[in-house]
Order: sequence, then C-alpha cells, then structure tokens
Amino acid sequence: MFDIVHLKVPGSDGDSVCEWVKGVFSGNSIDSELNNTSLVLIPKVQNPENFAQFWPISLCSVLYKLIKKIIANRFKVVFPKLIAQKQESFVVGRIITDNIIITQEVIHSMKSVEKNKR
Repeated sequence: MFDIVHLKVPGSDGDSVCEWVKGVFSGNSIDSELNNTSLVLIPKVQNPENFAQFWPISLCSVLYKLIKKIIANRFKVVFPKLIAQKQESFVVGRIITDNIIITQEVIHSMKSVEKNKR
C-alpha cells in the first residue's frame, strides 16, 4: 500500500480498506464484482472513423488494483529465487531484449563462419 501515491489516499475509507485487504490475505473471499473491468475506447483523433483510431483502456476497481499491486510486489521477491538466470522475463532488472540481441549476434556469427568456410 505504500507504493500508492500519497495524494491518492482513499480518505475516511482508509481503515476499512486496510482491514478488507488484510482479510483477503487471511483467506476471505473477494466479491466477484471487484473483478469487473470496463473497457473504454479513447479516440486518438478528433473524429475517429475506425477502431485503429482508438486506444483501448481497461478501468479496474481501486480495490482490485490494490490487491494486484500487493501480489506483484510479493512476486518481485520470490521470482528471482525461482526463475533461472537465463530466463529474462518477469524478473525486475532482467530485460528480454538482451536475449533477442544475443540471439541475433549468434546467428550473425554463424552466418559469418559459414561464409568463411566456402
């Protein structure tokens, strides 16, 4: 909860929200309504004429985002211990594009060696 910007505090609901979150992580069920997401199309241009001229966004409930953030922060601690060093996704500080660049360099080197053999 400390990762949320301080100016976005839920106000007088703060204590009840904290108790609800604690309850969820103690085994209480989550109301299915909290998982509802509204999809909204935001126009990219003044008078959009097709779907390519819209940005789709998802509007989730604040409580859903809060639970998601807490779980994601817990994963940040666990993932580096569970995921192999060669796996570049899902771990903070590891970038999948590094593997793509290495793969391109290996292919280029293999092609160069093959050319030199001819």
